[in-house]
Amino acid sequence: MSVQGPLARSVADLGVALAAMAQPDARDGTWLSVPLQGAQLKRPIGVAIAPAPFGDEAPEVSAAVRAAGRWLAEAGFAVEETLPPRLAEAADLWHRLVINEERRVLAPMIRKFGDARSRYNLDCHIAYAPELDGDQVLACFEQRLSIVRAWQLFQERCPVIILPVSAQLPFRFDQDQEDADVVRALLDAQRPLLAVPALGFPSVVVPTGTAGGVPVGVQVIAGRFREDICLAVAAVIEARASTLTPIDPRD
Repeated sequence: MSVQGPLARSVADLGVALAAMAQPDARDGTWLSVPLQGAQLKRPIGVAIAPAPFGDEAPEVSAAVRAAGRWLAEAGFAVEETLPPRLAEAADLWHRLVINEERRVLAPMIRKFGDARSRYNLDCHIAYAPELDGDQVLACFEQRLSIVRAWQLFQERCPVIILPVSAQLPFRFDQDQEDADVVRALLDAQRPLLAVPALGFPSVVVPTGTAGGVPVGVQVIAGRFREDICLAVAAVIEARASTLTPIDPRD
């Protein structure tokens, strides 16, 4: 569930940064000896796009996914609009497992040392998932394995999946401090983003342009340990998207 990755202004720079981050370190108990370049995929490479996986996506968000699909089709990918299996279950698993871990250590620390704003945000997040006992947590991991298997079977036909990053456009400043229903809607909007790390698949988020002056983009997902595929597909999208200028830090 814990995901680390580089941030950069180009896909090429992401690849360089990932190679640096992937170096072995004896202090990292989760490090695996996995090559950064995998076997070539059979062509044409199948791509599944899901412009509205939960049905509540902003039109601009869905349009970004469809635009990425068109660009990939033009580049020779076999694109189809279809939903990866059990996406909502995967997103729910992230919250159930992460929130219950938060209850053990993070929540007491925030309540002790955090300010009122951070405590409010924490309380809204914790209310999003029920408290689970040990057996229920183990059942979540059983469910997770079943969903991973379903995704891997799906990726035999569509090795690449294109999803929204969030169901909504970038949020207003301090929106997470509004009433509980608003905060819950913010958490709902992140379901496409949270489902992927819950299952352990790599993804790259790449901009597709702007809508109403705010950035929009998509996430490119591939099979386990195939970050190279994510980067290659993201580079195709990047080459066809409008270039975003650097922000003005004074704004």
